[in-house]
Amino acid sequence: ATSLLVITWGGVQFVFLSTGISIIIYFFLRDTSKENFAALLGWVSALTIFSGFISFTARRTGYLMGLLSSPIILLTYFGLAVIAIDMFVTPRIYEKRKWKMPSILFSLFLTVTIAFLFVLFINPSIIIGYTIGLKTQLLHPIGTDRITLTVAENNQPYFGTWKGTFTLKYFWLFMVAAVLLFYEAMQKMKKNERYILSAVYALFLIGIVFSRYSSNSVFNGTSFISQFTYFGGFAIFIMAFSAIYYNAYKSGEIEKIKGISKEFVLVLVMFFIVIISARGAIRLFFLLAPVTTILVSFISIELVDKSIEYFKNKKELGAIIYATITLSVIFLIIIPSFNTFSSSTINEAKWTKPGYYEILWQKAMSWVRENTEDNAVFSHWWDYGYWVQAIGERATFLDGGNSYGYWDYQMGRYVLTGQNEQEALEVLKTHNVSYLLIDPTDIGKYPAYSSIGSDLNYDRYNYIPTFMLDEKQTQETRDEKLFWYQGGTLFTEDFVWFDKSTKQQYFFSAQSGDAVIAGVLLPIKQITLNSTSNANADNLFISINQPKAVVISKQNTRIDIPLCHLYYNGTYNFEENGPCLKAGLYIMPRLIQSSSGSNIIPNGAALFLNERAMKALWVKLYLLNEGKNFELVHTESSPIVEQINQQGANLPDFIYYNDVLGPIKIWKVNYPDDIKVNPEYLNTRYPDDRLTIPR
Repeated sequence: ATSLLVITWGGVQFVFLSTGISIIIYFFLRDTSKENFAALLGWVSALTIFSGFISFTARRTGYLMGLLSSPIILLTYFGLAVIAIDMFVTPRIYEKRKWKMPSILFSLFLTVTIAFLFVLFINPSIIIGYTIGLKTQLLHPIGTDRITLTVAENNQPYFGTWKGTFTLKYFWLFMVAAVLLFYEAMQKMKKNERYILSAVYALFLIGIVFSRYSSNSVFNGTSFISQFTYFGGFAIFIMAFSAIYYNAYKSGEIEKIKGISKEFVLVLVMFFIVIISARGAIRLFFLLAPVTTILVSFISIELVDKSIEYFKNKKELGAIIYATITLSVIFLIIIPSFNTFSSSTINEAKWTKPGYYEILWQKAMSWVRENTEDNAVFSHWWDYGYWVQAIGERATFLDGGNSYGYWDYQMGRYVLTGQNEQEALEVLKTHNVSYLLIDPTDIGKYPAYSSIGSDLNYDRYNYIPTFMLDEKQTQETRDEKLFWYQGGTLFTEDFVWFDKSTKQQYFFSAQSGDAVIAGVLLPIKQITLNSTSNANADNLFISINQPKAVVISKQNTRIDIPLCHLYYNGTYNFEENGPCLKAGLYIMPRLIQSSSGSNIIPNGAALFLNERAMKALWVKLYLLNEGKNFELVHTESSPIVEQINQQGANLPDFIYYNDVLGPIKIWKVNYPDDIKVNPEYLNTRYPDDRLTIPR
């Protein structure tokens, strides 16, 4: 079962972390019998054998070696090794020589030495990863590479997320329960030692969570004081436990520590792992659910047992106090929390239904199933891979498994943000791609895949801001309207502009960000075609003049710079008019819903396409319909657009309704004869590992 989990879910590492750390703790507690060791050895042996079988049958030759060299899985092997050496090797060697170190340290030293030599033989980089990467793993358990940091669910939460997810009462309940469980686990130790360790453990847990309290606090997770609090809690807890453990070992009272329950150890280890993980990424909050449920159940039973114990011993005052605490916890925290969580889950399941986005995908994938070849391969950003596989029943170039980050890089750099069709076609042909699909949310994901596809200097990084029409600032004359689109964006490329009116030259740096494009002015003339006094839409001609970007410099100076391109009921190229900013304004209707009904503003919103966006292949294909070797074979319009058009409107593919709504577009890729397969694109490792490092 564990072998199957290994090949189906990356979260299997939590199994190995929990068992590995627990086994090592059992070793220090001297609390593992030969029967328990045999059971653990049987599990690990079966895991290894089945993994080797899967590796052989699936013809994945590097799979077993990858399993055996994984730092997290090696922790479990190491735990078993140290117990085996302590049971079977140390007694034969240690007794024959007068070693100054305790036998437990001798076993640990011998195991570490053997493990070091073994790892040095199979994969020396693991040693470097353990020594250098420990701090990063504790601070960022999900990782810090470009792909990881572009996934919203991988963002690190602040305390507000903890409070909002669990409620403040439930949060403090499971935190107190964890401390109480720790206290009960030490029941055979001296009372003062139990109190000291439990207090240190409580501070340790608080330091983990509250060292990342809020973004505008000194405890923001990245400041010196935050990291000092975080790692300081680790240090103090380890030192306190080590001191007490050493004193117990030296005084011969180690038996008192050995009495800790294995179940308590496992739960405490699991809680430690999930609380570190939840601090590291929002997507790992779900791991807290089963562990905190165990903790809250424990504190409930413990309080009830204490109440009964006091009643049996006829300690009335203590019985009344414990009974009051028990009833308060159960009726004021546990039952209300249960009702809140269960009602939320039931309502979410009850009222969850496909929205317009889900319907959009269902219809698009229906077309794919019925109109594309069974052996067709689809290319798109990785987010949609499993949807195309499961709903569209077609193979994909990328998917959410992200097995090969370098392939994500290829898609981001050479296809979506490709500077020409040639480089995109070469990548797609190498991966045997038949169709290219672009989703409307790719507009908002532009920063993600452009950063992943960038070089060391982030040459492709970009975004497309939305500018909104401000009707209050629209200026109108007898035959012209001057529309103002409010927005805000920076220059992505260095730009030099000579202002003829002031005879002054300006340099706008992309690196310094010292100037902001605050908006765009769009002049539109209405020219009457005849002299009738009752002019109507049939005898008016719309004349669109060149738009101007309004730039505010760091000296708070306003400079109006003409744009080269406009997309509004057609394509307008103004480059022949003279020097201009090589950017474009893509205008779309805006839909506003109110209690009185729907209102459509034909030119209510716009996308600002900067120079870098104008070069990107996905912009040329998806927004501008410019493609030579990409044949548009299907456009699945937004259900909202379709519904409004059925009522008599004539909306284009893209509209603004709380966000940009667009279609799913699918192109058939037609390869010219000169496009060849490039074996370099089949590599699974980056040509330069620095390309994974975020800026």
